[in-house]
Amino acid sequence: MRKPLGYLAVGVGSVLIYLRGYVVPGTPSFAPDLVRPLPVDFDHDEPEGVGSGSLTGSDDTEADPANFEGEEIIEALAGAGVIEAGEEELFLNESFRDSWEDRIEELADLEPQALADRTAAASPHDVEGEAHGSRILIKGAGRDIWLSHPIAIAEVAATETLANWDVDADMRAAAAEPLRTFIELCPNCGGDVIETTIRNCCGGPGTYQRRPGQLVLACEDCDTVLFEFDEAAV
Repeated sequence: MRKPLGYLAVGVGSVLIYLRGYVVPGTPSFAPDLVRPLPVDFDHDEPEGVGSGSLTGSDDTEADPANFEGEEIIEALAGAGVIEAGEEELFLNESFRDSWEDRIEELADLEPQALADRTAAASPHDVEGEAHGSRILIKGAGRDIWLSHPIAIAEVAATETLANWDVDADMRAAAAEPLRTFIELCPNCGGDVIETTIRNCCGGPGTYQRRPGQLVLACEDCDTVLFEFDEAAV
């Protein structure tokens, strides 16, 4: 069965778009076509908080032609059949989901440096990938981009899967982050991804305790966070 989401969060450039859906258990509702800024800071040496970067590290759509407005991405994904619209909700095409999850499982078996190489290859920029513990560093895009292994796996798998769909090559990496809002399979352990809060899934030291009510998508089994929502929109 398809799993409807009441919103599509597009964390590309500086916009976050929410589309209102009917209420399903655990899914919040937002105003239709609400556009809010997504505050993301990649200037630090190491990523902070729960979120962990994205393949597109620049938030300047004019300076970086590899970035796209949220509306462009939604239209491209819908036009290619990757996402499908019901009367008041969005669905991820099941054929795309199956291929995406197969690719996630493949990438999850890679050694860290091999994953870093695939991540760099999926980037829209001429970059190099390095494995550093539990994170991947992408260098050469004008600023360093850090990704956790699970997020790197999810986004690289999405980008590679989009190569088999009618989505422009320049847009595939930009579409990977919004597609993470549809993820159901945890790249870390294969568990179910649910909507929850930091308090309920991953309370711990540092920034986690400072934002216990932060809404996230996280693995029900291992607490890996796959998406962190804009606090202002929740």
